[in-house]
Amino acid sequence: MTKDDPSRGAESKASLRVDISDFGPISKGKIRMKPLTILMGPHNSGKSYIATLIYSFLSSRAEARGTHLRQFARPHLRSGRGGTVLPASVKKLMREDSFTIPPNLANRIVSRAFAPIWKDAIEYSFGSPASELVRIGQKTAKITMTDSDVYKIVIADDARISVRMNGAKAHKCKLGKDSRMINGRNAGSARVLHADKALRTASSGFAAEYVAQFLMGSLDWQFGHPYYLPASRSAILQEHRTLAASLIQRAARAGIDRPEMPRMTEPVSEFISDLIDIPDRPGPFTALADDLERGLLGGRIGLLQTDGRSSPALVYKLADGDVPLHRSSSTVSEMAPLSLYLRRIVRKGDLLIIEEPEAHLHISSQMLFAKYIAKMIRQGLNLLITTHSFALMEAVNNHLIAGCMDPASRRKAGMGEGDYLLHEEVSPHLCSQDGEGGHRIAPSDMDEHGISLQEFVKITEPFYELGIKMDEWVAQNGS
Repeated sequence: MTKDDPSRGAESKASLRVDISDFGPISKGKIRMKPLTILMGPHNSGKSYIATLIYSFLSSRAEARGTHLRQFARPHLRSGRGGTVLPASVKKLMREDSFTIPPNLANRIVSRAFAPIWKDAIEYSFGSPASELVRIGQKTAKITMTDSDVYKIVIADDARISVRMNGAKAHKCKLGKDSRMINGRNAGSARVLHADKALRTASSGFAAEYVAQFLMGSLDWQFGHPYYLPASRSAILQEHRTLAASLIQRAARAGIDRPEMPRMTEPVSEFISDLIDIPDRPGPFTALADDLERGLLGGRIGLLQTDGRSSPALVYKLADGDVPLHRSSSTVSEMAPLSLYLRRIVRKGDLLIIEEPEAHLHISSQMLFAKYIAKMIRQGLNLLITTHSFALMEAVNNHLIAGCMDPASRRKAGMGEGDYLLHEEVSPHLCSQDGEGGHRIAPSDMDEHGISLQEFVKITEPFYELGIKMDEWVAQNGS
């Protein structure tokens, strides 16, 4: 993936609509992403499928914007229907010194170029062929991602992908004398490609490659780079150096032995890669990482460089000494990756996906963690969270109510300056059974009290009623 795209870190509009049918365990799904997107529901209801799908899409789009397309152009810029060849259509336009690429041709070029990138990203992210991701008993899965552009994928025996670009954005080309063969820049509502007239005499495939590169660069950018903290992060964090050393040793003997290499999904492999190759420079969320460590961990997460050849070890730093991470509490090892990403890796506008942030946290820590969710949103980071925690959602609701208060009222309630969320920033979703063996994912209700937690109440009511019966028995039979 391309992590240093020039668009990365820019202000994010943070809006994306996802529509899904018959994908994994999900029969129907409608997700509306905002700065804080929450997926609530039981185990095996599709939350991780949604999170991984969004990760694959955003990472592939980041790659598409920063990848040279020559390797994709010839095999993928052909329609396959009626023998129409897109490079020839591009060359035909170049008879004029100035022209606008027609929307239908722009859509076809981008669809052909983007298709193999997203297909590969899906298969790497899920660790399986795309065709195996169709819901059991169904023939096809359909996914649509919509911001100002529309991306559709139909998965059957293979993946068919189409892109419809923003119709209000014109794509103009001007051929003239330009020492740099290609120079795409915005000009009002249009994005203009300036190219040397020599492009007219180049092969049709070469011309189509550069036009495709130009068009892919104009894809809209709603979120920054995605990062994924998997549910298994604490175990991975404690063993990543051993795993990395093992993989390097196996790779060194690849021409001698035939070792069985373990298969990893892309989110997990990228997570391990980030832990191994930790940037030296502090990021824009360093102060927030310090705050989180003080408030939740009671100590600091530090890096210990043992030698010049291996990745740095992570330690839990206390006032009276350092503790290796594998000897620290589960809460520390659970929160350490988040602190590390805030301090060293993520940038403003990026999307941080966190599976089950409440794992290994006491209820009091879960409720405190909601404050850091609000702080991350306030400081320009986008979050997608999967959760089962009623306590965490209750605490999020407190911060949503705080968003309706004036600053003086928040201070009186004990809230800090950035300890609030706005309703328009939050998009909660509920995963529920559809009665036919699948799950549906739909936006959850919100009101002045925050996110509706009625589904949690339905689950706890039988236990509450049982507790009343037990209390009645004790009252009648206890001493």
